[in-house]
Amino acid sequence: MSNTYSYYRKDPIYVLIVILVIALFFRLHCITNIAYWFDESFCLKMAEFSFAEIWTRTTQDTHPPLYFYLLKSWGMLFGTSVIASRMLSVSSGLLTVIGTYLFVYEAYRVDNNRTSKENSTAVLSALVAALFVALSPLQVSWSLQVRMYAPGAALTAISSWLLIRALRNESHAAWNWSFFTVSAIALAYTHHFGLFILLAQYIFAFGYRWLQTPVDVNRSRFRRVQPVLLSALVLALAWSPLLFRLLSQSQQVQNQFWTKPFDLEYVGKVFYQFIAPPRWSPASMVIGLGVAQAVFLSLILLLLGRRPTDLYLFIAIFVSFLVATIYSVMSRNIFVSRYFLFAHLLLLVAIAVLVCRIPSIKLRISTCILVSGLLLYSCFQNYLRRSEISKKYSGLPAAMAYFDSQRKPSENLLVCNPMLFTSAIAYTQNREGLFTYHGDENYPYFYGNAVMRDQDYFSRDRINNCDSKWIWTLDANRWMQDSWSVPMPVGWKQVGEVRFQEYYCELVFRLYEHETE
Repeated sequence: MSNTYSYYRKDPIYVLIVILVIALFFRLHCITNIAYWFDESFCLKMAEFSFAEIWTRTTQDTHPPLYFYLLKSWGMLFGTSVIASRMLSVSSGLLTVIGTYLFVYEAYRVDNNRTSKENSTAVLSALVAALFVALSPLQVSWSLQVRMYAPGAALTAISSWLLIRALRNESHAAWNWSFFTVSAIALAYTHHFGLFILLAQYIFAFGYRWLQTPVDVNRSRFRRVQPVLLSALVLALAWSPLLFRLLSQSQQVQNQFWTKPFDLEYVGKVFYQFIAPPRWSPASMVIGLGVAQAVFLSLILLLLGRRPTDLYLFIAIFVSFLVATIYSVMSRNIFVSRYFLFAHLLLLVAIAVLVCRIPSIKLRISTCILVSGLLLYSCFQNYLRRSEISKKYSGLPAAMAYFDSQRKPSENLLVCNPMLFTSAIAYTQNREGLFTYHGDENYPYFYGNAVMRDQDYFSRDRINNCDSKWIWTLDANRWMQDSWSVPMPVGWKQVGEVRFQEYYCELVFRLYEHETE
């Protein structure tokens, strides 16, 4: 047992590499075999606009613009194929694992000597936390999708690490605080829920410096908190352009968006998704409420440690859940598992820290194996489910390949709504002649209006005045508890139909012929 401890103290980098290989294995599985869903294709469509236009168009969305800038830049370097676009999130997932290790080790080490007895628990905690993040099905799932959540989790880990470095190291203080402030601005511009983490970071940093035993008795408390206040000021100034945008986006959600009711059953299902594949398995309220109680108990036990970073973890996790709960009760429900990805990351860290504090070595190792085993089991269930989905549903890629092979150059395709349109154009070989049907009523913002151009729409009048003899439509059945179809006017006769099964709906191609006298 002592030989094992000695090894990971001397060479933790090799253990971390093994953890990264495990993380990569689960994050690459079926990366190209499962089709984009709307949220992913929306991001891809947004990234096609210029940098200036992205800034303007994101005002109609509900997210800050940084991820779209990052995705656009990534596409310019590595292309826009399915694997290339999703590798941005995969890379962010691996960076999250590395950032978690750096954060935990920096937070709990005593000195820079990893082989010292005092630092053995810090090294172990850092490796265990990295392993938990690598095996978390929630973290894995969002590392496989073209969304801003995995980059946000990576920034949460990195900003936490940089904050602890800035607080603990007086040398190169200006550089340390500058790096932290940049990471904080990046997190604020990646997702609005990052603000909860940042609020906790600055509360903790201010309290840490204010209550810190002064090295120099002549140094006032105000001088000790100056770097914290300056960093907060820079963040506030940098984020201020998004303030009114956030208020407008919040009002937009209030007026148009429908959310599930916030009740005990819903909360239980959200907590269940913290430990189970969030998209592929039915959520259990009973198990979820048990997880919620375990989370509450873990936070209480963490406070008993009375170490500075314990308090930071507690504040960050507690603030995220508290603010989301209050807002969900008083306004729209924002209690969603993916929104808690950043707090979930820190929760995994807290559990790892608690496990590694168990006094008995045998019990400590047994508990670590048990928790890792549970995460591995859930992660493997996610692996099997993704395999099943990829084999069972040919989906949108096959549908668009069929359409590309069948249509003639003069034939148009009308997609039933913008949400499906953004995914359809991601898989076609030729976008010319692809449109979204637009009726008398305007689509609500959450249908993807922010990425739609005027020339992407095809109205009923255009159908009536169309010179082409043939028109294709792409409709969807059993999608979001409804069926969607293009209402073709009188004079158009359906002459063909082909169906494709996607994991979230049934896709239906219909071919119409224009009847003439």
